[in-house]
Amino acid sequence: MRLTRKSKDLLELLLLSGLDALTATTRIRGVMRNVGGWESNASLDRHLRSMNEKGWIVWDDSRETGSWVAKLTQAGKNLLKDHSLRESPWSESWDGVWRMLTFDLPQEARDQRHQLKIWLKERRFGGLQGSVWITPHPCEHWLPKLLKIKIDPRAVVIMEGRPIGNLKDSDLVKKAWDFDKINGLYRDYLRFLSSSGVQRGEEASLEKQFASWYAEEAELWRAAYELDPLLPDALCPKGYMGRKAFESRKQALANWGDLAPRA
Repeated sequence: MRLTRKSKDLLELLLLSGLDALTATTRIRGVMRNVGGWESNASLDRHLRSMNEKGWIVWDDSRETGSWVAKLTQAGKNLLKDHSLRESPWSESWDGVWRMLTFDLPQEARDQRHQLKIWLKERRFGGLQGSVWITPHPCEHWLPKLLKIKIDPRAVVIMEGRPIGNLKDSDLVKKAWDFDKINGLYRDYLRFLSSSGVQRGEEASLEKQFASWYAEEAELWRAAYELDPLLPDALCPKGYMGRKAFESRKQALANWGDLAPRA
């Protein structure tokens, strides 16, 4: 299902910050409006109403009290999982099987090659070489979208199996993904968290503080997270920083959420 950047930001914010457990008052409405870049509460409310109609959140707007509550539904959580925005992905068990996709498309089939590369990167495949990509994650539920690219089925082959000979799982991981770069980006993110936070002052400025902080935080987070294959624990290389960064992010967002008055 298509998920816009604004919807993804709101769902992710609700999940990780704990704001979905709050009855949101004016301050939290301001936080969410600033995060998404909406010009007014009315435009934010229209977006929330649309998300409610799609079943991603339960949104109750009480005009009598001036407060509202937005709660993430199971469908919303499942949608985040489909888009690899999920809690503790590393704890998911691995069946020990690699999935390999290889394709043979002519250079002139630029549109098909481009769409296929997008499909592979969205699902965090790692490239062994130009036309050979791998993932440890089951991919059966991804295939319907692959078929919509309208690629000649004889040009794409997907196989499951295990490496033989002296080739280890760690060798495949090292070749398919650049963890030096990934860890470097996570370190940049953690440095940002350690050097930033709530500057206590006038309460009315908190939503603007958060929006400014979140804009930088989200950019640094995505730089690392969207490059990360989110491998199961059994495959994560030594010194991998993703889990630490994820837990630190949850805590940082929860700290902001704690500033909101609870009902």
